[in-house]
Amino acid sequence: MQANYRKTAGVPHLVLSFRKPQTLQTIGGEIETAEVVVGLSHESHHSSLFTVNGDGQVVEHSRESLPQGTTLLEAIRRELPKPQR
Repeated sequence: MQANYRKTAGVPHLVLSFRKPQTLQTIGGEIETAEVVVGLSHESHHSSLFTVNGDGQVVEHSRESLPQGTTLLEAIRRELPKPQR
């Protein structure tokens, strides 16, 4: 799992950091997380989803295809506030 996390950190990825840990509902139940890391790697690889809890423990949750990871990134971008100029 640590090797997968390091590979994800070495390619394009998205990090969502919370000021304080948040409780999120997943299909496997509730988790507490301070960060969500989504890998968006090359088409021949997979995107990975990790959370990092308040103690810094990394948990790997899934490996999705690149199109699903890209769709997630686009959905998040739509929800973010537009930068003010």
